[in-house]
Amino acid sequence: MLAIVDGSLPCPKPSDESYGLWVQCDTTVHSWINAILSLTVLETLLNHECETVSHAWNTLERLFIDYSVSTMHLKHKFQNFNKDNLTMEEYLQQLESLACSLIAIGKINNVATAPIADVLGLN
Repeated sequence: MLAIVDGSLPCPKPSDESYGLWVQCDTTVHSWINAILSLTVLETLLNHECETVSHAWNTLERLFIDYSVSTMHLKHKFQNFNKDNLTMEEYLQQLESLACSLIAIGKINNVATAPIADVLGLN
C-alpha cells in the first residue's frame, strides 16, 4: 500500500487485470487519510481535487511544508521583534498581532503569556 501512496506503484491501465485491485487499494487508503484529517485540512485537500491517494499525499506534504516555513518565519519575527523607532503603542500592537498569529496556528496559548513563554523557551 505504501507504494500506492508514495507513487512508486502508478495506476495501471484500465485494461490491466490489476487495475480493479489498485483502485480499491487507492480508494481505501485515501479514505483512511481523509478520516484522520481535521476538517480544515480536509476541506483544503478536497479543494485540490486529488484523483489518487498519491496526489493527496503530495498535496498534504506541500501544504505542511508551506505551513512549517510560515510558522518558522512568524516565530523568528516574533523572537527578534524590536521596538526600534516605533511608539510604545505601535510596538505593542505589532507584538500583539504577531502573538495572535502564533495563537491562530497553535504555537502559543494566549497573548498574555506569549512573550514570557517565548523568552523562557516554552514555545
